[in-house]
Amino acid sequence: MDGLRGFTSLAVVFFHACREVMYHGGGQKISPLLLHLIKPLLYGRFMVDIFIVLSGFCLMIPVVKSEDRQLHGGFFGYMLRRARRILPPYFAALAIIMLIMAAYPQLQNPTGTGWDISQPSLTTSVFLSHLFLIHNWSPAWIYKIDTPLWSVATEWQIYFLFPVILLPVWRRCGVPALLLIAGLGSWMPHHFLGERIDLAAPWFILLFAMGMIGAVAVFSGDEVCARLKGKGHCSAALGVAIAIMLFCMFTQPAWWRGSIIFRDTCMGIVTMCLLIVCSLNSQQVVSSLILKILTSPALLILGTFSYSVYLVHQPVISLLHLVLYRLGYSANLALIALIFIGVPICVSLARLFYLGFEKPFLRR
Repeated sequence: MDGLRGFTSLAVVFFHACREVMYHGGGQKISPLLLHLIKPLLYGRFMVDIFIVLSGFCLMIPVVKSEDRQLHGGFFGYMLRRARRILPPYFAALAIIMLIMAAYPQLQNPTGTGWDISQPSLTTSVFLSHLFLIHNWSPAWIYKIDTPLWSVATEWQIYFLFPVILLPVWRRCGVPALLLIAGLGSWMPHHFLGERIDLAAPWFILLFAMGMIGAVAVFSGDEVCARLKGKGHCSAALGVAIAIMLFCMFTQPAWWRGSIIFRDTCMGIVTMCLLIVCSLNSQQVVSSLILKILTSPALLILGTFSYSVYLVHQPVISLLHLVLYRLGYSANLALIALIFIGVPICVSLARLFYLGFEKPFLRR
């Protein structure tokens, strides 16, 4: 799981580095050859899907393995642990970014780069919405200060649904009912509120539930799950899901391009199956190769501070691009510089941020 966290966090940094130049390059175009080479890096949105499924998987493991299938410490103990894990680094990142903007007021003016998306940030409504993690509720707040933090707000809100709705449904009615309720909870906001709520991706509730189901399949003594594992159905499902994803990514059919809900859900299924297969230590060649990659020392180390990478990388990328833009770098050179220099800088600064603002709270 740490290796998967490390891989996804690094992929997100590469994704935002590429998007930064592609969509905010001052009108300059990236060469077709370079665009072709970076194409595999442009699926960073899927990495957020993986994070959400992985979150549901991790939080469900101790529940499934407990005798009473309850959260340790009850609702308040659980939320205290989540708050201690998520909030201190989150607030530290907000404070640092807002201090930088206050110290350099010119950053609040249009720059012609991706930095502009996060502005204006020094307003009361933006500050309060981020303080209470509800900034994903409004297009006027969602991408301010630090653009990727919208998903932190969405995940934080799902944390409340986990013990109040999702867990009771699973305990009383099982996995089918959990899927049904999570699916309805994901679909209804989209159906009734549409674009006003779609930016917050309410269908992540379903992805979180998929992670829960993955933990049930691996760690539960449920007879049905045991039969599915024994017959290798999960490995077959993983292969089919990956094949469908690759086919859609390369062919880009209209129904695939037009539905982010469908794309995210497909990635959720792939991730759920991947977690089940890897957790069961399948001896199949494909899963063994995946395990070797995800247990490599570099990814395991990166996984320990992946949350810090996610919190701080976008402002660093945007500021580096702003410097390159004002130095007159072409879009091609700026992209190359961000990939080979900017990404290592992001990871290095995230490591320092982790040591200062994340690790001390993990020790508690």
